Amino acid sequence: MKRLKKIVYGPEDLTDEDIATFFSLFNIQPEMAINYFKPEKMVTYLNPEDRLNGLDPETIEAYLNKIKKQ
Repeated sequence: MKRLKKIVYGPEDLTDEDIATFFSLFNIQPEMAINYFKPEKMVTYLNPEDRLNGLDPETIEAYLNKIKKQ
């Protein structure tokens, strides 16, 4: 689990239970995470609503305004 903590987030930030819950939600085997886990790719498996969940509207609006200007 210590190796997984470093890969997933950071050694002091997550408990073993947090990691186990995350893996069970996405049906990820721990061996897969050790060998292939990339946070930026994991988010691609989420639907748009889940990706935005937890962000405040101001953050979303600021990002939308930023990409509209590009």
